[in-house]
Amino acid sequence: MKSSHLLCLGLFYALFAFVSTLSAQTTAADFAASAKAKYSNGDFDGAIADYDKAIELNPGFTSAYGNRGDAKKAKGEFDSAISDYNKAIELMPGFAWAYFIRGNAKQSKGDFAGAITDFNRAIELIPNDAMAFSNRGLAKYSNGDFDGAVSDCNKAIELNPRLANAYGNRGIAEKAKGDLDGAITDFDKVIELNPNLSNAYFTRGNAKQIKGDFDGAAADYAKFIKVAPNTADYARFNLALTLRRQHRDDAPAALAKVIATWKDGWIKSIGLYLTGSLAESDFLSQTALGEAKTVREHYCEAYYYVGMTHLLANKTAIAQNFFEKCLATNVTAFEEFQLARAELARLSAKQ
Repeated sequence: MKSSHLLCLGLFYALFAFVSTLSAQTTAADFAASAKAKYSNGDFDGAIADYDKAIELNPGFTSAYGNRGDAKKAKGEFDSAISDYNKAIELMPGFAWAYFIRGNAKQSKGDFAGAITDFNRAIELIPNDAMAFSNRGLAKYSNGDFDGAVSDCNKAIELNPRLANAYGNRGIAEKAKGDLDGAITDFDKVIELNPNLSNAYFTRGNAKQIKGDFDGAAADYAKFIKVAPNTADYARFNLALTLRRQHRDDAPAALAKVIATWKDGWIKSIGLYLTGSLAESDFLSQTALGEAKTVREHYCEAYYYVGMTHLLANKTAIAQNFFEKCLATNVTAFEEFQLARAELARLSAKQ
């Protein structure tokens, strides 16, 4: 009788443990669902907190690590995001999505070689992943491999002819290679497929600027500002310069109005310089702040904007010198590098 009683107790505790485990897993899934909803609403801190709880309850919850990494990436916490993606890959080495999202994080961080390696692995696991080809194309573009970028985007479009992202990435690579008509056609396709991808207006405007279609460029910059006013800082810079070039009022760029709302930093410094609130010498001195890679990129931008200011003041020799300095930075993937190259070509044609 006693042994029977003990057996019943044993079964009870086993059943209790099973139910408790099942409950914990269900609760982990509930936290993950709550986190997903918060992420969709832009509450990244709340999403991270819920994923923390999900992982605490289920340490082997692979997708929770990946999704928590996405929330951290959205906050700009790239190193922490990559740690979460590493854990997801450790738990599931054949998880193609984890390599893909880790590649995106590395790309955002500026580790383009690392991003390419991760996209390579994602493509090995899923050879028909159009987005992986497109994003690898962008990483190759950022790493200066424009031909490789075009090739990858061609493959992405072959796999998915309606992938707007692939046309956009191919367009910026074509623009860098000097195929302006091809680039503009691709940006047109992006806008046709997804008018909400506002950056296509900016990049198409730059292609038109390089081509010498200043009216078309101004219209595209203005469209970008209208569609995405909170992320249109560089479009405002380019619109202001284009309107000044045409001897038109640059009020539509609204630089002076919006600069006051920006946080202190490099982008605000560009705006202050272009509105005459920051002296050239002070502006140039700020480019030297930061890590070596960042400084080189800042110099690329600064030399272009200073060159344009002198060009619009008819000081062509000084402008040419700054445009040449911009090209000397060799930041070939930057829009300012490509715009400076176009200005030098126009100046050379006049000589």
